[in-house]
Amino acid sequence: WVARGKDNLERFLQTGVLSTNNVAVSASGEKYNLRFSTSQTSQKGIVPNTKLNITNFNLASDYKFTNKLSFNSNLQYNRQYTPNIPDINYGPNSIIYNMTLWAGADWDVDDMKNYWQPGKEGIQQIYAEYQRYNNPYFMSYEWLRGHQKTDIIGQVGMTYKINDFLEAMVRSQVTTWSLFRSEKMPYSAGSYGRDERRGDYREDRRNLFENNTDVLVKFDKDLFSGFNAKIWAGGNIRTFEYNSQYGSTDYLNVPGLYNFNNSSNPVRTANFVSDMRVNSAYYSADFTYKNLLTLSTTGRVDKLSTLPSGNNTFFYPSVSLSTVISDYVSVPEVI
Repeated sequence: WVARGKDNLERFLQTGVLSTNNVAVSASGEKYNLRFSTSQTSQKGIVPNTKLNITNFNLASDYKFTNKLSFNSNLQYNRQYTPNIPDINYGPNSIIYNMTLWAGADWDVDDMKNYWQPGKEGIQQIYAEYQRYNNPYFMSYEWLRGHQKTDIIGQVGMTYKINDFLEAMVRSQVTTWSLFRSEKMPYSAGSYGRDERRGDYREDRRNLFENNTDVLVKFDKDLFSGFNAKIWAGGNIRTFEYNSQYGSTDYLNVPGLYNFNNSSNPVRTANFVSDMRVNSAYYSADFTYKNLLTLSTTGRVDKLSTLPSGNNTFFYPSVSLSTVISDYVSVPEVI
């Protein structure tokens, strides 16, 4: 029984193909560096009528205005998109589950290619049984799951060298992504909890945005003979926003029409929103005496928008003292 199910699965699956093409261009000069690259990845899935495309774009540049003032930036763009990806899960909505665990040994997968019952096209699939499970070709070509996701990561920075021991920098970084998934569940498709087999349409939308902006000052100087101070001090503003929305019909009125207006019963929806802002100030200071003793201290204070006023500010300090004993005391070679 299992062997026949595996044989049907092997004949159902097709040869997958993965191809990647890339173009990169770079240029540099006395004051600048520039690099651009783009790539396209296309994958044909081993499950019929499945594929995934990925487009990448990268841009990196830096420019030196003067010996003291410089600029740098980086941008990464990634988009994944497909009209259909398979559902690998537990239940009748999974082709693998249907064929390897519950498919009968008394039918041939090749008999399932014409998956509509004559005279009932778009309404009733053909399968070896009609209680729970589904025709694998019907699932591949009619039960479609779209996926589109876009990621963008970018950062820019400006550095100004005030003098030999003092430097200031401002930088900002953005991470954002958006996701859209859809599911077109056709008439006569069966899954757990949808026993009437009258189809459904679902959408899942999610968006995230995060920005971190810093101002940082660096100080590195011998204050007097044998005593060095390295001090970093700065501030950060973090902005975080996330939202999601999910909607589903409760069965379809008209077969093959996939939108929320075609819901037989009231549409089921859910949404979620989460925003946060964190204002921070921080420092790091190392004081070293003749490479013998180093005092290190750090501190950071955060103020969060997600907690009640008056109880939303936190300070994180640290202090340490270190010395390398072997620099001024003879120790056995074994140590």
